[in-house]
Amino acid sequence: MAQVTRLGLYGGPRAPYATFAAVVTASVTGSFTEAQIVAGSQEITITLVSDTWVADDGTFAGIRQDIIDGLDSAQSETLGWNNEVRDKEVVGSVVRTSDTVVTITLTASASYDITADETITVTVPASAMTSTAVPITATPTIGVSVVAVEDDQPSGGYLYVRYEQEQLRREEERRLRARALRKAKRIKDKLHRELALAERKIDEETARKAELARINRLVADNQQAIIELDNPVIIKAMNEALESQTFSRIERLERELGKIYEEEMFLLEATKILVNQ
Repeated sequence: MAQVTRLGLYGGPRAPYATFAAVVTASVTGSFTEAQIVAGSQEITITLVSDTWVADDGTFAGIRQDIIDGLDSAQSETLGWNNEVRDKEVVGSVVRTSDTVVTITLTASASYDITADETITVTVPASAMTSTAVPITATPTIGVSVVAVEDDQPSGGYLYVRYEQEQLRREEERRLRARALRKAKRIKDKLHRELALAERKIDEETARKAELARINRLVADNQQAIIELDNPVIIKAMNEALESQTFSRIERLERELGKIYEEEMFLLEATKILVNQ
């Protein structure tokens, strides 16, 4: 029996079907405020299409830093994303959720402090993907909005927003120092334990001076807002701190600022309760 073959155009051999490589893309989710970045625990999710993340057999662990390095801000503020978030993020924050999904849980960035909105572009490195040999730019970009003063904020406005950020920063830094202190206390060797505890004491003193310096700078940048509060006690504390620049004066200013902040926030919450009744 004659063999019947499939013929192409004009009786010639039929050409094989053309094959096309699937286009590899990456999508990203995440949009934050400045305060959220300071507090931490926000998630960035990167999803691959038509490729997979490298295997979770030790290979992925080795390229987590490459993924972090691909989180770039279009801005370049000194205390902005690139310096305070990307360059300080820990590899443990990057988790291979599935073959196609990676989740980055941001750690707290106590020193993050921007003056304008930031736009973050996520670039997936070739080292992180199974088949793709070139980096892929994920879409869309991530936005980080600078702190805005809302209509229902207390009379201190922007000053209180910045003060609240400073409190978040302090809490995170103190938590980290407390963890380091506990770790030092568990050192079995007496000499090494004493040296570690001495280092922690120096760290604590340095951190305290840094806290006071930030409070001093906060007040110096918001003198008019403090004057508008029309509180003689805090205005006097501000003037004395700015004139003398001594730690004792700045500590007094810090206490008075904390008191008036708590009073304003209490009144604000009480007003909300009355309005909602």
